[in-house]
Amino acid sequence: MNPPVQLGSAFLRDNPQILPNSLFSVILVLLRRLPNNDSKKNFVSEVISLIEKHRTWIDFEFIGFPVDYRKVLNDELKSFNYGFA
Repeated sequence: MNPPVQLGSAFLRDNPQILPNSLFSVILVLLRRLPNNDSKKNFVSEVISLIEKHRTWIDFEFIGFPVDYRKVLNDELKSFNYGFA
């Protein structure tokens, strides 16, 4: 990415499976920049739905998605007081 996304050193230290130059990190930054909790919840729901729909064709390692991507996204929502299973 140019410029690289900024997730913060504490977040990256606590989540070493997330690479700062991956598609997943860009999705996290987009999630954080959405204006309200409903938008954030809808965004995560759509991302998870899209990933699950195309799971068999996705190379998760190539796009930088951690094995526990749903947990990471859910933890992000919880940080905004909105959980999604």
